[in-house]
Amino acid sequence: MCVFHVMSMLALVVLAGESDRGGPTSSSRPALRSTTRDGGGDHIVIYKPGVGINWTRRQVELTGKVALREGMLELFACATDVYGGDKTHESIMLLDARPLHAYQALGLIGLKPGRPAQWVPETNTMLPATGQPLELRVEWLHDGRPREVDVSEWMQLADRPETRLGPLPWVFAGSGPTADGGILADEDGTVATVVDFDGSIICLSALHPSDYDQLWIAARPDKVPQLDMPCTLIVRAAGLWLAMDRFGRVTTNGRRLGPDDLAKEVRRYLKTAPKGLVHVLVAPTALPADVQALRKRLRDAGASDKAVQVYRQPASSFPADDPKAGKALLQDRLPLQESLLKSARREHKHLLDQLTTRQAAFERRTSAVADYVARLRNGLTHPTTAATTAPAGAPERMGPSLPTTRVTPTPNRR
Repeated sequence: MCVFHVMSMLALVVLAGESDRGGPTSSSRPALRSTTRDGGGDHIVIYKPGVGINWTRRQVELTGKVALREGMLELFACATDVYGGDKTHESIMLLDARPLHAYQALGLIGLKPGRPAQWVPETNTMLPATGQPLELRVEWLHDGRPREVDVSEWMQLADRPETRLGPLPWVFAGSGPTADGGILADEDGTVATVVDFDGSIICLSALHPSDYDQLWIAARPDKVPQLDMPCTLIVRAAGLWLAMDRFGRVTTNGRRLGPDDLAKEVRRYLKTAPKGLVHVLVAPTALPADVQALRKRLRDAGASDKAVQVYRQPASSFPADDPKAGKALLQDRLPLQESLLKSARREHKHLLDQLTTRQAAFERRTSAVADYVARLRNGLTHPTTAATTAPAGAPERMGPSLPTTRVTPTPNRR
């Protein structure tokens, strides 16, 4: 039995709570603490508690809640560390996930980690973080309806709060290693940081010291929802994301794009990010000719072939992207795998025993019926010598009994 298939059948149902402590009002209805756009056909696998992998959109979805609405920030999202502490006094979100599991999920969707900001003593310099560029968005229920924005909407510049922050240069730094083979983020809960930590899984590509007098970003209280509001941090590769269905139709964020709309969308994106990537998620049954036609339209709109990344969605629910991350997942699930295998072996033996017993009974029954048919045939051929009794195990009656003597008909009298 495949552990991956078992994982894909697990369900995550987490109810949201209510709070009346300020912030934008929201509907009293409970919110789903995961991005489950089932109506849109998204396929989401619950990888670990608090960690969902949306294979349709190639993104990781981390559930959590609002932990801070005002004040200076060192993180956007933190998690509870191995010692039971957290950084909710300087982080907007507190995540449900363990940092290691978030790191593994990012690797499973194919993201490549770099390293956090690094001090080089030989040159007495600090090197900025590296890694694959990311886009971070946050989703929550606002007045009973799902709302999704860039995480920068919940933050502001500390010295110029009236200035719109805009998308930030996030990268998948991957945290630092520990002596026992783990990651530092597990020890300090640093999942998505806005200042330099050596354990950051996600951070900014520009240097920002963590000294309090140099903190540069603060929470934006007029935009951050009320405390304890359930929300989901969405992490995916940075760039313009397009999706092509099996009929060759193109959408972005659920909005259908005709040829003219597609060209406008691509030109608008490349104007803001000249070196940005255009990601295309292609349905498994989409025609290659439609994919090539889309590539040409993107090229005509100004996107180079190198900037266009095409991903054909796999038919299976758990495609292999990063072998190392997949191996780590298997190792982490070995105890569960052994339990499942033992259970499967017991079920297999029980089923074989039942089949063997039924097969033997069927063979005895078939043999008895065949013997009876032979006796019946013999009785039709030699009526005076054939036995008329059915063998043991044959049906008690398979038709009218045959006469043992010849009957001479009586002539009609006139």
